[in-house]
Amino acid sequence: MNQKLVIISAVVGAVISIFFFLVASHAILLIGSRAPRPKITRHEFSFELVYEVHGEAVVIADRIVVEHAGRSWDAGAGHHNLWTSHLIGDTDLAVELFRNDEELIFIDLQRYLRPTFLMGDPLSTWGLSLDFPEIRRRNLTQEPVPSYRLILTQDELRDEYDILIISWTYTPPLEDNFR
Repeated sequence: MNQKLVIISAVVGAVISIFFFLVASHAILLIGSRAPRPKITRHEFSFELVYEVHGEAVVIADRIVVEHAGRSWDAGAGHHNLWTSHLIGDTDLAVELFRNDEELIFIDLQRYLRPTFLMGDPLSTWGLSLDFPEIRRRNLTQEPVPSYRLILTQDELRDEYDILIISWTYTPPLEDNFR
């Protein structure tokens, strides 16, 4: 009888210990290290793209406004800052450089100039090089979902589409923006 009582006590103790371990570890994740607060919560970043298509010069200039939208937590990223962004002018977030019946050549500014990167968020995993904008090609003829080929080179732009990037300037990302 004593032996059964010892075994039952050990099992109950193990179950209770596992339960408290799971609850405590989940609580630590929820309460754990908070995302640092930004010193600057709203900032405008200017950019200008100058390029030629078939010898004709085109200039696209605008400002991206980035605003802090609070903080959040999820299982994949843990605690993190939320950001919103929009353009001030009439520029579309997908800047079209060239289009025909089969293809679209564009820069996706929302994907490329990410708010977390621009605001210097230390939790951002996007370490981008802004020396040359990422030019993308979209095939318009494939069904049901058009395919994307990421990042065309300068040589491909020039040789296949007669597009030449003249200059790409931007306001650099913020530094030391977090407490």
